[in-house]
Amino acid sequence: KMVIALGKSLGLNVIAEGVEKEEQKAFLLQYGCSSFQGYLFSRPLPPAQLVEFVHARAALIRPAA
Repeated sequence: KMVIALGKSLGLNVIAEGVEKEEQKAFLLQYGCSSFQGYLFSRPLPPAQLVEFVHARAALIRPAA
């Protein structure tokens, strides 16, 4: 909670690392952290697969034109 509060007080975007469970994500959201990385979202990927992964998900969140 304190790391999130400190980051926000400094005007920083806080990214939680190592998120593996929905419960962790829910806790972080409750305290104002909305950026995450970890096995909950994907295992480590080689660069080419990472690009595909990002493009596929960006299409899901990009507003329709």
